[in-house]
Amino acid sequence: MAAPNPLHHVSSAVTAAATAAATAAAAPIRRNTKTFGPVSDTVGYWGPVTASIDWCESNYRITHYIAEFFNSTSNLFTVAAGISLAITARRLQLERRYALIGFFLALVGVGSFMFHGTLLFEAQLLDELPMIYMMLQFLYVILENEPHRKHPWLPTGLVAAAAVYSWAHVYLDFVVVFHVVFGALTAPGLLFAIPHGWRDRELRWVFGLSYACLWISFALWKLDQTFCPTLEHLYLHAVWHAGTAISAVLWAKGAMAVRLRDALGRRIAWHWSGPFRLIPTLPAARPVRRRTSEARATSPTDSGTADSPVVAGGGAAGRRARARMASDEVVLGMRSAGE
Repeated sequence: MAAPNPLHHVSSAVTAAATAAATAAAAPIRRNTKTFGPVSDTVGYWGPVTASIDWCESNYRITHYIAEFFNSTSNLFTVAAGISLAITARRLQLERRYALIGFFLALVGVGSFMFHGTLLFEAQLLDELPMIYMMLQFLYVILENEPHRKHPWLPTGLVAAAAVYSWAHVYLDFVVVFHVVFGALTAPGLLFAIPHGWRDRELRWVFGLSYACLWISFALWKLDQTFCPTLEHLYLHAVWHAGTAISAVLWAKGAMAVRLRDALGRRIAWHWSGPFRLIPTLPAARPVRRRTSEARATSPTDSGTADSPVVAGGGAAGRRARARMASDEVVLGMRSAGE
C-alpha cells in the first residue's frame, strides 16, 4: 500500500475551508430569527424566513404572496404620509432638507412594506436603515435652523455617519444596538420641541400630539410583542406604523412652523379642523407683508396707496390695508393626518 501523501491532506483541508468560506459568504448574515407570532411551517412565495425578527402576525394567512399582510399593507399609509409631507415642504418653499424628511419617511414605508411582506433579511435592511437616515435628517433640521447656514460641514458629516452605521448594521449583529440608536436619535427632537412649545401654545399642542402619538404607539408595539398570542388579531404593529407616521408628520410640521416664523420671518396661523379640532389644514404658503420702519414712518395720506405694505394711519383705507395684511398669513397644518 502506498504511503499517504501529506500534500493531499493539506489540499483537502484548503478546499474544505474555501468551500465553507464561500458558503458562509453566500448565506444570510442573520441566522437566528426571533419569532413573536405563532410558529408555522408554512412557506410562502418568498421562501423561508431569513430576517432576524418574525413579528406578531401569522405568516401567509391572507395570501401566498405577502408574509404579514396587515403589518405590510399598513405601510401604504406611511408612504402616503411621507409623499404628502414632502409636497407640503415644497409648497411652503422651504429648504430641501424639510422635503427630505418626507422622502425618507416614504422610503421607510416602502422598506417596511417589503420587509413585512417577505421577511427576508435584505428587505429588513431596507426597513431599518432608512429609519436611521430619517432620524439623521431630523437632526440636520434641528441643528441647521438659523436664518443663514451655520454648519456647512454638517451634511457631509451626517452622510459619513450614515455610511459607517450602514456598514456596521449589515455586517455586525446590530438588533439591539439598532433600537438603542434609534431611541437615542429621538432625544434631540424632544429637546428642540420643549423650548419652542413652551413659548407658543399652538406649537405646544402640535409637538405634544406628536410625542403622544409616538409614545402610545411604542406602548402598543411592546404590548404586541409581549402578549402576542392574546392580542395578535388586534394587529397592534400595524397601528404602530400609522402612529409613528402621524408623529413624524406632526413633528416635521412643528419644525416647519418654527423655521417659517423665527428664521424666515413669516406669520404663522394654525387652523384646526376635523374630529375634536385636531387636524390642521394648509391651503397655501405665502410670505407675510411685514411692518417695516419705513412703513411706520409713512404719513396717513401716503399709507392708503395700493403699494403700501402697511397702513400707519386710520380711516377706511387704513382698515382695508390692515385687513389685507392680516389675511396674508401662512396657515400651517395638515390636510389629513397623513399629510
